Amino acid sequence: LDPLQVGAMEATYMGNLQRIEEELDLTIEVKNCEKGKIYDKDIVDSDKKKVENLAHSMKMSSLADPTSDTCIMEKAGSKTVKRYMSDTRELMNERLRKFCQTVMVKDENGVEHEELRKNDDGSYKLREDLTLVETKELQQVYEELDAALTDLEKRQKGLLQLAQKWVTEGVFETGYYHGDLHAGNIMISDNDPGVTAIDFGNATELTEEQKKHVTIMMLAAATGDAVMFRDSFHALLQNTPAEHG
Repeated sequence: LDPLQVGAMEATYMGNLQRIEEELDLTIEVKNCEKGKIYDKDIVDSDKKKVENLAHSMKMSSLADPTSDTCIMEKAGSKTVKRYMSDTRELMNERLRKFCQTVMVKDENGVEHEELRKNDDGSYKLREDLTLVETKELQQVYEELDAALTDLEKRQKGLLQLAQKWVTEGVFETGYYHGDLHAGNIMISDNDPGVTAIDFGNATELTEEQKKHVTIMMLAAATGDAVMFRDSFHALLQNTPAEHG
């Protein structure tokens, strides 16, 4: 092999190894989690009035001091947003199945399964032969699902608040941002109507130069300027240290 290629491969390997070791070092997670308290900031509306804060950050427990391979966190919730949405969808389908028309469809693997048929407006298509008893039962189901909808709306507000804090802090304020925010790293609790961000192992802080390029990229995306986006993205990569990924 070409010595230059070997050197490049070794550098890539060592860089990846360092990132893996850092991600496995729980003291880094603890430090990032401490900085992540900014996601607990209060939210204000356009009139500068506080609104219910539904976005939170995971918290470390005081039961024991953290080490590189051990730390204790307070319970952030009982399920992830991904699981919560899946469970809610299954609940809705299960409760409405008896009253709705169904259709057989194939998934991406070609396996057939039954789905509830929908109208053009997205609502479910009810059976045309519902009895009076079933109609009354359906009304009770609607009331049950209405309560679930209220909970969903609360979670949605929490997700919007978390997204607002994530972007605002990362791009326009401190530069700190959660580096791996997705539906599997946001928790839902039965005792709290909001959402909680977890797993701060990949959190980092953007420099002023990086924040500038991200802002320009956002502007380019909003205006459809592909050249500006490309140039700013290239500049962002040049100003991003390897450890930031």
